[in-house]
Amino acid sequence: MASGRRTLKFISRSNGNGKDKQVVFLAQPHSQRIGGIQRHSRRVLDALSKHYPVSMVSYLEAIMSHSWKNPHGMNGNGNGNGNGNGHHNGNGNGHHPTNVIYCDAGLSAIAGATLYGSSRNRIITTVHGLDVIAPLPIYQWFIKRALRRSDMVVCVSRATADEVERRGIPKERIRVIPNAAEPSPMPDIEPAEARRKLSELLGIDLARKKILFSLGRPVRRKGFDHFIRDVFPKFSDDYVYIVAGPKVQPPAWLRAVSSVLGRKLQAKLMITLGLHSSHRELMELSKNERVFYLNGVSNEVKETLLAATNVFVMPNQRVEGDMEGFGIVALEAAVHGVPVVAYGIEGIIDAVIENRNGFRVPEGDDEAMYQRIKQLAENPEEAALFGRGAKDFTLETFSLRRIGQQYVDLLSELK
Repeated sequence: MASGRRTLKFISRSNGNGKDKQVVFLAQPHSQRIGGIQRHSRRVLDALSKHYPVSMVSYLEAIMSHSWKNPHGMNGNGNGNGNGNGHHNGNGNGHHPTNVIYCDAGLSAIAGATLYGSSRNRIITTVHGLDVIAPLPIYQWFIKRALRRSDMVVCVSRATADEVERRGIPKERIRVIPNAAEPSPMPDIEPAEARRKLSELLGIDLARKKILFSLGRPVRRKGFDHFIRDVFPKFSDDYVYIVAGPKVQPPAWLRAVSSVLGRKLQAKLMITLGLHSSHRELMELSKNERVFYLNGVSNEVKETLLAATNVFVMPNQRVEGDMEGFGIVALEAAVHGVPVVAYGIEGIIDAVIENRNGFRVPEGDDEAMYQRIKQLAENPEEAALFGRGAKDFTLETFSLRRIGQQYVDLLSELK
């Protein structure tokens, strides 16, 4: 490798079981905002590192350093060539590739297909939903190419798998492995103490209130504004609704170019970047004295909210060019013993398992949503019993051990 180029360093060593493979983990660049994709990537990385030598690099670092040309001999004998459909041919000597490029999301996959697509390495790509269907035409060209060059495409839900198949990927090269759940690293908070803290934060006495809570980025597919306008008014005055999530702020470069983009193109770009925000609507709707919109909450406040909540609400709605790939917040609520009520759309169907860790109501059926929430909120002992079962079910069904092992098994199948 030429002088001055950044090399990949192994961050772990295998226990011997995976000595025939090396894994380059091509990841999203580091971001201060740690979302579902970043958490999922960390869990997959931890699982693979227990079995294989793994080196991790952001796809931007790989592109800038050109270390992808031959990181630790990853191109084998250099005589292989990729045929563009994910089946990489060697030089006819009968030796199988023993190295794996793992791409943790759509952009990583695009980089991986470009950098490694003509090598003898195997490529595994995980996709999450929006990174498959993002509506920019140029993005669609690149992501279809990347998916075709992947030996296996892992989808976090059946809805995501359907979108991958629509883009021409055969079923035998698609696997569904959901996101994982894990217990909170923070100490448990008693509900009464959590309500006291929230009362101080919000300036309202919550001791006798029924608290409905939604968590997530304030983007349109989450449906928070719809719930406030069309469902929440059905509830009596002893209910409050709290929406919390990270700040969604367009980058400076986007604001700079927005004036030269057409309206439709700008909307597609905002959706692709996960910035199709309902922030302004939520600010206006939170003027209702029983509605609270907390923008940019800390982990401590999030934990307090979950400890105080009666029912966790997922009022997602379909948005053209966008989708809910899985709905990991459902697992976060369930592991806190909070019943989940959700519209049964897209990837939520794989996260909220009916009558086990939550309840799904038909898409757009606001009356069914209202009745299910009311039944749970007004029968706290029944809801608490369900919540304890939901926690146990979620931690077992979506355990780090189980989900991680599915990735390890997938790698072991690659020859």
